[in-house]
Amino acid sequence: MAEVQKTSAFRTPGEGASAAISVATIAVLFLLWWAITAAGLIKPLFLPSPQAVAQQFMEYINGTANDKPLWQHLAASLLRVAAAFVLAVLTAVPNGIAIGMSRVARGIFDPPIEFYRPLPPLAYLPLIIIWFGIDELPKVLLIFLACFAPLALAARSGMKSAAQEQINAAYSMGASYTQVVQHVVLPAALPEILVGINRQVWVNLLLNGLCCIWWIFWCAVSYEERIFHLVSLQCCSVVECVATGIRNIEGAAVSKWLLHRTCSI
Repeated sequence: MAEVQKTSAFRTPGEGASAAISVATIAVLFLLWWAITAAGLIKPLFLPSPQAVAQQFMEYINGTANDKPLWQHLAASLLRVAAAFVLAVLTAVPNGIAIGMSRVARGIFDPPIEFYRPLPPLAYLPLIIIWFGIDELPKVLLIFLACFAPLALAARSGMKSAAQEQINAAYSMGASYTQVVQHVVLPAALPEILVGINRQVWVNLLLNGLCCIWWIFWCAVSYEERIFHLVSLQCCSVVECVATGIRNIEGAAVSKWLLHRTCSI
C-alpha cells in the first residue's frame, strides 16, 4: 500500500498507526490476569485463570460442556434473527414509505405503530407466549415486532429528506408525481433507510440473536460460577469482532454504491 503523502508540515492530532500499541496493551492485560491468578491473589471462585477460561470455552465449542456444540446453538439463533429481520424489512420499509407519502396510510398505520413502539419487547412477550406457544413462531415474532416499528419510522423519516427545491425542480421539468417519488424522494430517503436497517440488524443480533450466549451467562448467575461469566463475555467478544468486520465491509460497500449513485444522478 502506497503511503499517503502529507501536504502540510504540521502534525495532525491522532495521526499514526496504533495497531502495535493495541496488541501490546492486550498482551499486558492478559499477562497481568495470568500473574494475579497464578500468584493466588484472587481466589478462582472470583477470578478464574486464563487457562481455565480457555478450556471451558473449548468445551462449549466442541459440545463437551453442553448437549450440542456452541456453533449449532449460535446458528439456530442467527437463523431466527435472519428470518424475522428479512420479514420486517419486506413489510416495514414499504409501510414507512406509504406513511410518508400518503395521508390515508398515515392515518391507518401510524396509530398502531405509535401505540406499541414505546413498549419494550419483554412487555408483550408473555402475551406472545400465551397466544402462540413456546415453539419457533413466538421467538421469530418477538424479533419481528422489535424490528418493525424502528424500520417503519426510519423509512417514514427518510421520505422527508428530499428538499422541496428538488421536488419543485423535478415538477418544473415535467416530471409526474410517480417520477418525482421514484427519482427524487426515494433516492433521498435511501441513506436514512439503510442506516435504520443497519442499526436494527446489529442491535437485534447482539440483544436477541445471541440467546445461546445469554444462556451461558444465565448459568453463571444460577450456579454462581464466575468462569461462565468470562466464557459468555469471551463468546460475545468473538462474535462482536466478526460482526464488526462484516459491518465495516458492508458499510464501505454501501457508501461506495451510494456515492456512485449520487454521481450518476
